[in-house]
Amino acid sequence: MLIACSMLENEILHCLREDDIDIEVVWMDRNLHERPERLRTELQREIDRRQDARYVLLAFCMCGNGTLGLSSGNATLVIPRYDDCIRMYLALDPGKCLSMRNDSLYYTKGWIDGDSFLTKQLDKYYERYGAKKTQRIIELMYGQYTGVTLIDTGAYDVAECMDDARRAACMIGAGFNVCGGSTRTIRKLLRREWDEEFCVIPPGRSVSPDDFMTIRLFQEDA
Repeated sequence: MLIACSMLENEILHCLREDDIDIEVVWMDRNLHERPERLRTELQREIDRRQDARYVLLAFCMCGNGTLGLSSGNATLVIPRYDDCIRMYLALDPGKCLSMRNDSLYYTKGWIDGDSFLTKQLDKYYERYGAKKTQRIIELMYGQYTGVTLIDTGAYDVAECMDDARRAACMIGAGFNVCGGSTRTIRKLLRREWDEEFCVIPPGRSVSPDDFMTIRLFQEDA
């Protein structure tokens, strides 16, 4: 069975359809990743409900340490060995990740559809605080960002997201671009092709920071 962040829904459903995979999926609230401790609590609750499962696949990453400490008494847990799903999407080949700009915000349709997407939050600030105060908030929260990048994972129509992503860039005074991504790791998770890109946690053992240590081996392209 698969426990998945709804932020990854487009990519997961895309892979399930293409590979004709039939698996039980439990979708978790995409906003949980903003509160790692609550994410851990909710994930553990779902894992504990699956007493008859042999494997529990987790379509998450380290997620701000939100998956650390998870365990199952009867099932093997399988988690992509990445610190976050952005790097997972940008890992076009095993062991390599496309270079990420520290001054750019990265989004997919999953983020744009969420209630906490940048434009929706800023619209609330404008309504609540007015233009002058909201502009100060933007400078404090997003002043270090000079770009907004939309990741084309191949699982959705990028054209449908362009206006929202461009508006996000405009609101914080940043540039905009699109980069290619990949569902390769998600596909491997669903196909049970678990190699060094995955944490495979046997029953009775908790997920630890050491399980993710090899993410340091994933080098960024220059």
